[in-house]
Amino acid sequence: MRFTPGIPSTIVTIIILPVLLSLSIWQYQRGNSKEFTIKSANVQSLTKQINVTDINMKLIKFQPVTITGNLEERSFLLDNRVLNGKTAYEVLVPIKITNGYVLINRGLVAVANRKIIPNIPHIKTTINLTGIVYAPSSGIQLSNNNLEKLTDNTYRIQKLDFTAIKRHVPGRLADFVIKLDNNQDLSFTQLPIYFGMSASKHFAYALQWLAMALVVVIYYVVINVKRGNATEK
Repeated sequence: MRFTPGIPSTIVTIIILPVLLSLSIWQYQRGNSKEFTIKSANVQSLTKQINVTDINMKLIKFQPVTITGNLEERSFLLDNRVLNGKTAYEVLVPIKITNGYVLINRGLVAVANRKIIPNIPHIKTTINLTGIVYAPSSGIQLSNNNLEKLTDNTYRIQKLDFTAIKRHVPGRLADFVIKLDNNQDLSFTQLPIYFGMSASKHFAYALQWLAMALVVVIYYVVINVKRGNATEK
C-alpha cells in the first residue's frame, strides 16, 4: 500500500479542514465563556448587597444592590420584546441619586400593539429598591431611528444605547443598569435571566465539528491510499 495524495483532494482538504477545526475551537471557547458567565451569576447572587450611592461605582455584573433615590417621570421603552406571546416593552426609568442618574429596569409591560403607549405609573416620593446589576440585551434595531419620542416623557428605543439616552436625562448617567427584583412593588414582569444556549450544547457542537474534521482526514487518507494501489497495479 502506498499513500499518493492527489492534488484536487489535497486542495479541498486544506480548505475544509481549517474551517471545521476553527468552528470546533470557536464553539469550545463559547462553551467555556458561557460556563464562566453562569458560574459568576451564581456566585454573585450569594454576595452581600451593595448600596449604590455613586454613578461612578465599579460594579460587577450580577452584583446584588440596593439604591435609594427619586424616579424620573420619563421612561425609555426598549422595543422588540415579547411577553406571553404579546408585543411588549422593557421599561427603563432613570433614578436620581447623589451625583447623577442610574437606569432602573422595571421589567416587561405587554401591549396589544405598538401603537399603544403603556401607562407607566410615576412615584414622586423617595424610594428604596433592590435588584442586580444586569443590562438587558441590546435588542434588534428594526428602524433607522434608534430613539423615538412618543410623549413628553416617553421614548421608544430600539436598542440599549447609553449615548442616546444620556441626551434625554437631566444629568450624568451611570453606565450600568439595575434590574429590579421580582418582589418590588415598582417592578413589572421580570423574566429570569436568559443566558442563551447552554454550555453543554456549545461543547456538543464543538465535538460535532471536530468529528467532521476527523471524517475529512480519514476520507482523504482512504481515497489517496486507494489511488496509490491503483497506480501500483
